[in-house]
Amino acid sequence: METSSYSMEGEDLILASLFRNADKGNFFDIGSSEPIRNSNTYFFYKKGWRGVAVDGRDLSIEWEKTRPGDRFVQSLLGDSDSGVMDYWIFPDPTMNTVDVDTAVRYASRFSSSDVRQTSVPIQRAYDVYNENCDGKAGSDASPPHLVSIDVEGFEMSVLRGLLEPNPSWRPAILVVEVKLFNFLQPLENGVTDYLINKHCYSLVAKTPLNAFFIDPLNPLFSWLPTSMLKNNQ
Repeated sequence: METSSYSMEGEDLILASLFRNADKGNFFDIGSSEPIRNSNTYFFYKKGWRGVAVDGRDLSIEWEKTRPGDRFVQSLLGDSDSGVMDYWIFPDPTMNTVDVDTAVRYASRFSSSDVRQTSVPIQRAYDVYNENCDGKAGSDASPPHLVSIDVEGFEMSVLRGLLEPNPSWRPAILVVEVKLFNFLQPLENGVTDYLINKHCYSLVAKTPLNAFFIDPLNPLFSWLPTSMLKNNQ
């Protein structure tokens, strides 16, 4: 197995282990930022996977040059189509966000001239994937194997817009930036509680930044011990 990681904290190598029985797949990279640096999906692109990448910045030229097999969409994702929203852009693109509280906290680290805002349309996450994924059957594409979400405080809106329109449409793995996480009481975190208790995903791994949730009924994970596939109560 390839051991070179392109993720910030080796998330792609953890995902590669979890996807050991998937030769090819699709991904939905939400808050994708740049096509290679700090990417949770470039490792899989190199293996032949393809998908849809979404970011608030217009990175279409960079994505077309580096990853022409993917579809890049400049947008913000949420739980509905709701016009436009201010998008805060920082010198460190991993900090870009639409969440005002998060933006104000980050802005205190920079001079005002280094922080800018732009207006970006908001679309429902489920619709954006289905409209841009190749090979869809009927009105809906098959769910992606992997969803990577890095949206700096806007996670719940994205997850609702992704999972609630069609409860039977279940990505195999969701890797979500989850901060303020307590290993002894994981359900105190809103994202973890939502995915485990409302959508019956199982939490199977954690880096300092990201949490990994798998669909315990997906046959790709039949190799895992059943104790790992139970809800994390």
